[in-house]
Amino acid sequence: MNNLKQHKEVFAHIAQVTHELDADKHWPLFLETWYAKDSIDKGVSHDDEGWESDCMTYCDDAAAEERMRIA
Repeated sequence: MNNLKQHKEVFAHIAQVTHELDADKHWPLFLETWYAKDSIDKGVSHDDEGWESDCMTYCDDAAAEERMRIA
């Protein structure tokens, strides 16, 4: 796996700012998703729209799950 520092920074921004999620907790979980693995395998850049979309998809789902747990 290549250096994912910049990918993680994009994920962390979306997780923390947009969805108020703990990025450190969710980063390894996100990396296990098929869409994150697929993007990484295809060499999608950290500043690609596809990577941001993958991050948003995961964060939308994770935030919804956390809201359901609280309710």
